[in-house]
Amino acid sequence: MSKRKWKHKSKRKSQGLKLDETAWLEKNGLHVVMPDSLATPEMLKLMTKRYQEEIRKSPLWNELVKAFGETKAEELLKELCVKKG
Repeated sequence: MSKRKWKHKSKRKSQGLKLDETAWLEKNGLHVVMPDSLATPEMLKLMTKRYQEEIRKSPLWNELVKAFGETKAEELLKELCVKKG
């Protein structure tokens, strides 16, 4: 592989989205900027799943369970989802 091709391929690999540059929190939720081509239904479902997993690992989860109980906390967690907008 020529040096030029290698550089081109390595540049493509490193062109990922950096969350700290593409996301922000407002009163109505977390906002993320990403290319429309990445916002497939499968990707949105995966992002939702990961987001919910992170909430379960956070101190917020314990607060939700303490305030509402396990069942209601699970219901509230399911409402937290990634939407295309």
